[in-house]
Amino acid sequence: MADVVAFMAGQEGGPWQTLTPPLSLPKRHEPRRLLIRTVGAVYWVLEVSSATDLPTRSRASVVFKVASHLSRVGAFSATAPVAALHTVLQAAVMMREQPRYITEPINIAKMAMLYGNREVHRERLLAFQRPAIIPPRPVLWSSLSLPYAVTELIHPWHLIDEGAAVGHCLNTRMRGNPRIPTPEDLDYWWDILEGQARLYAIEVNGVSICTMNVSPATGTLSEAEGVSGTDVLTSMPMDLFIQAIRVLGRVHPNLSPGPKLPPEVSRCVAEAVRDYQYSNMARIEFGL
Repeated sequence: MADVVAFMAGQEGGPWQTLTPPLSLPKRHEPRRLLIRTVGAVYWVLEVSSATDLPTRSRASVVFKVASHLSRVGAFSATAPVAALHTVLQAAVMMREQPRYITEPINIAKMAMLYGNREVHRERLLAFQRPAIIPPRPVLWSSLSLPYAVTELIHPWHLIDEGAAVGHCLNTRMRGNPRIPTPEDLDYWWDILEGQARLYAIEVNGVSICTMNVSPATGTLSEAEGVSGTDVLTSMPMDLFIQAIRVLGRVHPNLSPGPKLPPEVSRCVAEAVRDYQYSNMARIEFGL
């Protein structure tokens, strides 16, 4: 496979350029064959049959991520463990469903973990008996012209549906490791009941794309998670995220960014809160 041969020669595409820093790979025939077979399997999942199906730089990124993972798990030093290929294929599924993962700085192991979390969410949904009536989420704000809304999660099944939609641990973490878990055993649900957290969602067309966790006591925004852990600032229009922060500022006048937020998100939150405090809310809603 030309992509693998060029990569192992220390080049990447778009046009071909030297890798910086270079990835140290064995030059023996068998590791090369292993890399070719594994990349070929990823291409099959991505439905790449020719060079025109995927940009050159994206193909180089796939080869780099696969080679880095195989090198990291020691697959080049012996017969490749089945688990290594299984992990790569799980990551390939995530790359097919979220094409931005191909070029974003997220490795094979992280993508496989996201795949595993998603499958846990699906199994949990099948295991729980969905009630006939689930109260609607309270809408804190909705756009007059666009399909945007900010809602609050106030029911265990809101957490289950949110975890399934966004792909994080809202519907997997249980309080006390119960033998037969129920929705009421969800750890985040207990946080809500105990007054330690209030959870909000940013929705587009009725589907959540971001979950936010605020401490009622301190007003600290401790979490802002996009779909499958993606950066919230790249997964939605910036105006929408800023508007959501201003909405939360009405509910939590002492709203502030938590220490675990990414620096870019933390700065955005701080600026949005500061602007809100000195502006007229109705006048700065961007016409959303």
